[in-house]
Amino acid sequence: MKKNIPTILTIENSSSLCSVCINDNKKIFYTEQFKNVESSRFILNIIDYILYKSKIKITCINALSFSIGPGNFTSMRITMSVIKGIALGYKLPIIKVSSLKSIALEAFYTYKINKIFAAIISNTNEISYGIYIYKKKIIKNILNKEIKKKNYNIKLPYIEIAGVGNGCYKYKNILSLNNLKLKIKYNINYPKAIYTHVLSLDELDVNNFCSIKIKPKYLD
Repeated sequence: MKKNIPTILTIENSSSLCSVCINDNKKIFYTEQFKNVESSRFILNIIDYILYKSKIKITCINALSFSIGPGNFTSMRITMSVIKGIALGYKLPIIKVSSLKSIALEAFYTYKINKIFAAIISNTNEISYGIYIYKKKIIKNILNKEIKKKNYNIKLPYIEIAGVGNGCYKYKNILSLNNLKLKIKYNINYPKAIYTHVLSLDELDVNNFCSIKIKPKYLD
């Protein structure tokens, strides 16, 4: 990593997988755990662990980042509570990142895919999705927005495109039937803090911070 890079603490808690990430000048530290309970204490325990593992003091953090969603209602509310508490307590700026964009970035990094359909499903079976292109080290949603639907009759551009996210796997048959060039064969189900963290560093480079009053995007 380059010298004097700011230290960011990233929380990804939009799904049943909770993960946290932090960096120093030389390394990125990451941990993840599937949740057996929804609580702020669960996230704070993971944060305590990553700070211990990295030997980074909370007073040395320069910014916070988190997944803005789409995500589960309770998970997102708890995340916002933790993020706001730390931000106010230590006077830290906040960076938001899309859960779908994080999943799409993992698809590129892991499988070198540059056309990605990322879809996440809610507890009420609503599907949220975006279509992402990775080009010249930039990942962009070509729809310019994330779409939320109650049905799965989704028509994608007629191009070779990879499907990732738990929404793709649950409705693989119907999505594949309607989109013959959609390939759903990649083991990426949930957003992870390490990819949210990488996107946060890009946002930090252009000082793209968000208000502490920001509201998350709920799936439910």
